[in-house]
Amino acid sequence: NPLASDEFSLTRLRNWELIFGYVNQLMSHSELQVSVALSSSSNEALVRDWIESRLANATFFRSSIERFATYRAVDSSLISIGEASTALVEGVARGNRCLAMNFSELDLLSLPLPPILSLIRPSFEEFRDRLNLLSAMPAEEFADLVAEDIRKVINVDEQDLAITKIQTYIDQVCDKTSLVRPKT
Repeated sequence: NPLASDEFSLTRLRNWELIFGYVNQLMSHSELQVSVALSSSSNEALVRDWIESRLANATFFRSSIERFATYRAVDSSLISIGEASTALVEGVARGNRCLAMNFSELDLLSLPLPPILSLIRPSFEEFRDRLNLLSAMPAEEFADLVAEDIRKVINVDEQDLAITKIQTYIDQVCDKTSLVRPKT
């Protein structure tokens, strides 16, 4: 939300500003195209304007009214880049490559993903190098590398769902810090 005012939302907004700054640097030196799934839970026009002001012109927006827009964006991307999002975790479980980034001090915004798919307070060079590594990695090597870690987060056991594991992770982080649990 570009109009964020509470501390947690401002932290997330700063994360997104840095993520888009890094992506924009990549776009200025390559033919990278960016697909953004807009959320119906936010002011879509405001968010679109905010994103367009930070990225070069090669941006494709998936409408919030498009069914499963986020999943379609993740599934059609070479690499999905984002912050704390279950869509990234679920995308990896479906065989997609992602890079979750956290520029803050909040562990809550660092997803339980395999280390190769997560960067905490990276420099632009670390970000660029990780994207290059992920994009050059053969599919079979990528699948083998992340399989065990992803099985720990995603499974089909109805008694141990992925959303429960992620909520447990959030609860543990909140218990270790002074953070208030986000509303669900």
